[in-house]
Amino acid sequence: MGFTQSPPRLGNQYADDRVLRGYLRHALPPEVLAEIEAELGEMGRLAGGELYQASLADRRNEPQLVAWDAWGRRVDRIELTEVWQRAERLAAEKGLVATAYERRHGRFSRVHQFALAYLFTPSTDLYSCPLAMTDGA
Repeated sequence: MGFTQSPPRLGNQYADDRVLRGYLRHALPPEVLAEIEAELGEMGRLAGGELYQASLADRRNEPQLVAWDAWGRRVDRIELTEVWQRAERLAAEKGLVATAYERRHGRFSRVHQFALAYLFTPSTDLYSCPLAMTDGA
């Protein structure tokens, strides 16, 4: 075998994204950016590391709707994958929806939320869908 392609590897998705960092420097006051930068760096580390690896390992699984149980009773439950379960916990811990509503940074709170969600979404198997529905409700 003459050629073997290496799998993709991601670094810190915040530190490596100069466009996002440039946008935030332009859109946020320096004191707000200074306050949230460590949090964005942590989300970038998770997104490029353990979340990305978990998503790759679980890429063939999707949440499943179970409409009926083995006895023919209607149960209508969704069986979530490990990635979705982890993403659900992490989204709550990191305040991915709450950040915009807590208004800690006033009118810049939505930008803060956007940056967190932007980093979180690609490595969490589209768990951002229920987050968007929650945010819009």
